[in-house]
Amino acid sequence: CPLCGPATGDMNSDTILDGADIDSFVQALLGTPTPSQVCAGDFNVSTALDSDDAGGFASALLAVP
Repeated sequence: CPLCGPATGDMNSDTILDGADIDSFVQALLGTPTPSQVCAGDFNVSTALDSDDAGGFASALLAVP
């Protein structure tokens, strides 16, 4: 998101990108995401959280050491 910087994928705001963020990503995607969820999950920089961000989220999650 241009207003927030690069997406981190940390959907539950615990400062760690891990499996615990998956449910929060899916819930935000299917519902109405909060502004912080949009910032964390907007991997395609469209200023919205949508299905086009799923690939970026999955890549970020798999890249975690």
